[in-house]
Amino acid sequence: MDKMVKEIVLISAGILLIILFLGIMLKRKEMYLGFYLGGFIALLNFYMISKDAEIIVKSGGKAKKAAVFKFLKRYFWVFIIITVAVKVFRFNNFIGLIVGLFVVQAAIIIQKIILRK
Repeated sequence: MDKMVKEIVLISAGILLIILFLGIMLKRKEMYLGFYLGGFIALLNFYMISKDAEIIVKSGGKAKKAAVFKFLKRYFWVFIIITVAVKVFRFNNFIGLIVGLFVVQAAIIIQKIILRK
């Protein structure tokens, strides 16, 4: 795995741990459960996208159609996971879940602006 991808994953995991700690301290279980689910989905998606990008680069761009299919399939599964969480499990912290989906973007901002890498 590329060094930059590892750093982003580690920063994202750090953000999730901070939110877990805050949720426990504030005794707001619903606060961190939604955020965690969204963060887990975002991290998994980011990791899979980075692997697909590696494959495309190594193949010289020949695997573009397969990558587009994987991209669409990945977002279909994200939709299914969110739908199941909301409908079946009566997951009521939808806002936390949506905010959690932005964990990777926050990690990239931290890496690029604050850490200046």
